[in-house]
Amino acid sequence: MVQHGRAPVTAPGRRGGTARLVALVLGVAIIAVVAVYVAKGGGSGAAGGSCVDEPVAEVHGVIGSEKEEFFRDPRVVERLRCLALRVVVDSRGSLDMVDPLRREGHGYDFAFPGSRTTAREILDDQAIRHELPALDPYEVFSSPMVIATLSETVTTLRANGVVRSVADQDVVDLGRVLELVSAGTTWSALNADGPATDQTPVLLYSTDPDASNSGFLLLAAAAWTRNQNRAEIGAENMAAVAAQVCPLFAAQGGSKPIKSQDLFDQYAGQNPRTSMAFVYESQYLSAKVLPEGHDVLYPNPGIASVHTLIALDAKGQRVGQVLRDDDELARLVAEHGFRPQGRTVQPKGLADPPVTAAESPSFDEMRSLVDRLVAMRASGKRCGG
Repeated sequence: MVQHGRAPVTAPGRRGGTARLVALVLGVAIIAVVAVYVAKGGGSGAAGGSCVDEPVAEVHGVIGSEKEEFFRDPRVVERLRCLALRVVVDSRGSLDMVDPLRREGHGYDFAFPGSRTTAREILDDQAIRHELPALDPYEVFSSPMVIATLSETVTTLRANGVVRSVADQDVVDLGRVLELVSAGTTWSALNADGPATDQTPVLLYSTDPDASNSGFLLLAAAAWTRNQNRAEIGAENMAAVAAQVCPLFAAQGGSKPIKSQDLFDQYAGQNPRTSMAFVYESQYLSAKVLPEGHDVLYPNPGIASVHTLIALDAKGQRVGQVLRDDDELARLVAEHGFRPQGRTVQPKGLADPPVTAAESPSFDEMRSLVDRLVAMRASGKRCGG
């Protein structure tokens, strides 16, 4: 007879021990399943720093030099290793990577240029060469192009109506800069209070547009301003547009950096030749060393570098997927000054630049512009001569 108010008691014995054993085994099994699920990337922990239980694959890629610091970051290396990837990269100017990718046995699993225009060229070229219907592009992050400069330069340009403040950001008229460079204007002509002997010309330094993406993007933005804010130039206008944008590059002299990181390092090292440098916003934001009185301008029209990873095989596809989807990598991307695509995490305190967005001409038209600039330089004649 069961007494009310007291719970039934199971006498010690085989049946009760079996029940406890089953419960214990089930509990361990559930813990094990959850652990494997999280380790494999399932659940909310997948993007929060968990690892995968797979052999580490070595993946080779060719990247734009502006992304070198990101891939060298020990935290990025460790996070990729945690995701079973060891990524080995070669650094090139974005345009300079097109031809090596055409060689048989190039050994790359992915290409990671700094612009949509170059990415489209690589995509189309590789698809045709390998008779593929399509390759996988991953628009992982972006960076507006900026002019890294000095506060005294900004003050002088503002006094001459070349710089204005818009939504708490300093915006520089790229068309006016091109006019000043083309006219051979000196800083002393702009600054009545400065030393009259300062005959240094106004120059906007860039990388070589024939090899590097940042110089390529400056050429695209300049062409936009001189082509009545249109991307498509057309054969009938090509010579005129090339002649108008030529001074922006010719005035810099014959020797230009091939890599954007080299140009930024010159600016950061207070090289007097680079008081205005056309660089990636990400380089400025993530720099560990900047010159005294450093400042930044957003050119109008503006142009952004959309860093697009092109997977050439399954291993490259895996790199594209984790860079796009992994929360920890997205956080590190933002810490390096890039703007992750489609993510809430962004570099601190940044708003979209208050500028008109220029569109790049097609790769073929850009190549035609570059070829004309190279020919003018080789001939020794003045721009358009």
